[in-house]
Amino acid sequence: MDTQNVYEAAAENFSISILQERKLLEMIIHAATDEAAATRFYTRLSERLTGEDRKTVHNIALDEAKHRRLFEDLYFRIAHRQMPAIETDKEEPLPENLPDIFEDRIYDENADIEFYRNIYFTLINMDYRDVMFEIMSDESRHASLLNLLYAKYKR
Repeated sequence: MDTQNVYEAAAENFSISILQERKLLEMIIHAATDEAAATRFYTRLSERLTGEDRKTVHNIALDEAKHRRLFEDLYFRIAHRQMPAIETDKEEPLPENLPDIFEDRIYDENADIEFYRNIYFTLINMDYRDVMFEIMSDESRHASLLNLLYAKYKR
């Protein structure tokens, strides 16, 4: 292989790497945006509940806020710059039927886990993977807690 072809091949591989990093950063922004929305949602939902249920949902909201911060930190570590500001959507009114809310959120939490697995498998750095594993574990626990709440309120 002549020198020209070696440089072209290296440039092509570098471009693919840049494209993969750009896609990864877009996925991280999307994840942080979803976590910010989830924080607001669970905070509002917790205000409709009482006792241990309120505390459970409030703790989920706190976890979601932690996840947003972790995604912002991950973005910074990969891109070496701050993540762009997250646009917040207009707040939708909460549905009245609590079992329906819990059921929808169980599916949302599981969908998040699937999306985060894509980020996880894109990462090579083990420290970054550990962050994603923590987030995915939390999301799995949220789905379990929401399942318990669904069963309790569905009666």
